[in-house]
Amino acid sequence: MYRIRFERRARQQVDQCCSDYGDEVCGALWTWLERLAEAAEANTLEGCSADFLLFLEELADEIEQGDLAFSLQTWKRKDWLTKLKALITLIRGRKPPWQLRHASEIVRVFFRSVEVHVICEIDHVNRSLIVRKFVDLPGQ
Repeated sequence: MYRIRFERRARQQVDQCCSDYGDEVCGALWTWLERLAEAAEANTLEGCSADFLLFLEELADEIEQGDLAFSLQTWKRKDWLTKLKALITLIRGRKPPWQLRHASEIVRVFFRSVEVHVICEIDHVNRSLIVRKFVDLPGQ
């Protein structure tokens, strides 16, 4: 399974949510992230949902670009060894080495349900799912 990693802000959000709402919410959140990592590895994690357009406006610069454009942008920031691994990933898997995706999940918090959204980067080169940002995470 792909490894789950976090950008600093997303990690702080998860830690705050887990400390505020306890093991039940935290366990549900981690189970969801593990399912996302499995889908990322299988290359079955779909893109943005149509009802998510308002949030996309906030993150338009990151999301609207296609997978290849995002991969090329990421490529420019990487060292030569990572670029070589990315080429191998592209040739072997016939998929962009890096992909940006959105996912959402209904999380039960006490007596109500909350729809939580996540923006994540799939890094096929390093076999990881990098959580960039949560929206509507309990405790946010």
